[in-house]
Amino acid sequence: MIEESTVLYLRRKMAWNRKKGKEDNLLFLDFDGVINTFDDALKTDYQMPSRRCMKSLNQLCHDRHLKIVISSSWRYEGLKSCENYLREGGLDSDIEVVGTTPKNGARGRPSEILQYVTKEKDLTGFLIVDDLPMEFLSPFAYRTDFERGLDQEALKVLEKIRW
Repeated sequence: MIEESTVLYLRRKMAWNRKKGKEDNLLFLDFDGVINTFDDALKTDYQMPSRRCMKSLNQLCHDRHLKIVISSSWRYEGLKSCENYLREGGLDSDIEVVGTTPKNGARGRPSEILQYVTKEKDLTGFLIVDDLPMEFLSPFAYRTDFERGLDQEALKVLEKIRW
């Protein structure tokens, strides 16, 4: 019941902000299994994200007007380190990387994302791309296949997710 009411609250909050003419859309981004894929790891040892996945990430952010929030465990390396990794991997310079989710891992990634979105006063929409299940936030999430990551098939599904 809490989960349903949480999703309903978020949808109402975002609709209200859109009605007021705001646009603050976020993408909660995992790295491993999303932009770092199993097949690419065999070739690069995670030195760089997959170019194919980064192309899809750029397209998604441009198409949905998304700013990136790092929800990956890589966030423990720091926001600047994560942003540098994304930029060096091909993230377009006009896409903002605005933060990281809270680091209270014992509660799980969905709870960390929920904590972040509930504090975002002007939030108008959000998506989650991860290779882990997002439980009660699944209406806003796409679960990638860790071998393929963020590919064109994922983009087709993400395009249909409405906030």
